Amino acid sequence: MTNQNSEMTSPKYFSVRAFCERQNLSEGAVRSWLFFNQNDFTKKCTRKVGRKIYVLEEKFFEWMEGNNHA
Repeated sequence: MTNQNSEMTSPKYFSVRAFCERQNLSEGAVRSWLFFNQNDFTKKCTRKVGRKIYVLEEKFFEWMEGNNHA
């Protein structure tokens, strides 16, 4: 497997700040979802390494689609 193929298939984890910048989201909103664990956001979309929290981009979009009540 080449390095290019592994980059395309590996999950994309981002720090909360980097994820918010990448998706143009309010960092306060995302941290609120984390703090209050709204609709299982923390369980479904994040991984914790020590004190650092990472958001899995792919799971975030799945979570957003599943919680679209409009």
